[in-house]
Amino acid sequence: MYHFASVFGFVEFRLWDLLFCFFFFLYATILFNYFILFFFSFLFFSCVLLLLFIVIIVIIIIIIILLHMQTHFLECPVLYQLLSGHALAL
Repeated sequence: MYHFASVFGFVEFRLWDLLFCFFFFLYATILFNYFILFFFSFLFFSCVLLLLFIVIIVIIIIIIILLHMQTHFLECPVLYQLLSGHALAL
């Protein structure tokens, strides 16, 4: 096994130790980068899903309000006018 003299002193490192340290730090760096990547992508997609959920809830609430207005004011069916485009012509 080959021995390499250390720059910082008289401690000798074997070739296997150097390869182990190199591959260990390489593997740890790759794992850390993937952790950061997956964490931020999960954070981004969870924010997008949360916003989508809020938009769907708001749309459902608006449809319920429009249906409520339509049942109480039969002479002015708001939901029918909005969905058919007659409200845009007014």
